[in-house]
Amino acid sequence: MITDLEIYDIFRIAYSDMFGDREEDDFLFDEVIDYAHEVLESGSIDVMLDLIERLIYMTHPVQAWTGEIYHSIGKIELKDKQILMEAAIKRLAR
Repeated sequence: MITDLEIYDIFRIAYSDMFGDREEDDFLFDEVIDYAHEVLESGSIDVMLDLIERLIYMTHPVQAWTGEIYHSIGKIELKDKQILMEAAIKRLAR
């Protein structure tokens, strides 16, 4: 189960355009948590897709064999001491 502190960190980083420049205090924590609940309980596919897009850019960037650097989410497979990924979603790093 994800804790409120983890939810706070995820949403503060994912929505840095809303919360990133603010100094951390108790009011910010409550505001971020309230916003997270609003997003998660919205039931709106557009809101959820926006959240997923933001979360993709929070993943560790990896360099493809082409040299391009991507953020991606997908299925991980360990094979012959290599880590392979079948990317469900990938975006060029920005």
